[in-house]
Amino acid sequence: QLRLMIEWKEERKTVGIIDVFDFSPRYRRAELGIIIKKEYRRQKFAHEAYRLLEMHCRNLGFRQLYAYVSPNNISSLRFLQAEGFQVTATLPDWLWEGGKFTSVNLLQKLFVRGIGRHAGAVPEGRFKLECRRRGFPGGFRKGKTKAIKTQCAMCGWQNTRFVCLPGRINRR
Repeated sequence: QLRLMIEWKEERKTVGIIDVFDFSPRYRRAELGIIIKKEYRRQKFAHEAYRLLEMHCRNLGFRQLYAYVSPNNISSLRFLQAEGFQVTATLPDWLWEGGKFTSVNLLQKLFVRGIGRHAGAVPEGRFKLECRRRGFPGGFRKGKTKAIKTQCAMCGWQNTRFVCLPGRINRR
């Protein structure tokens, strides 16, 4: 489990908590949880914190994040869908709330390798080519990269990403 406090830098106040738990190394997935104090909601703290956590999870090699959300929790459903999560299942009688069992929605966000709004896609002309292996600053060398066509799983948008071919890093 990784639990992080969301701190408002300007005011030096803790505004919430974000965490990933139930991590499965075999399937490279974890459950997401976010709590924001009532007085700080609707101020984009959750969005900023989530995007930082997502980048960290991608760097660790996660394949997906998921969350269980009550259908009555409209704000959480909207937040997660705005961040690219999709409702993939409804689990009947999953939670005990208010003296009765209630259903819950399972939301998932699958990661495709890459950067940008569309996971796995690199906007053409707006990126810097650089090798991410071992922090090599010189970027890609001609003949040392491979272009791969990618497609966004959500909307079908296609683009090209570049990967460094293993064992072909030119060290200075």
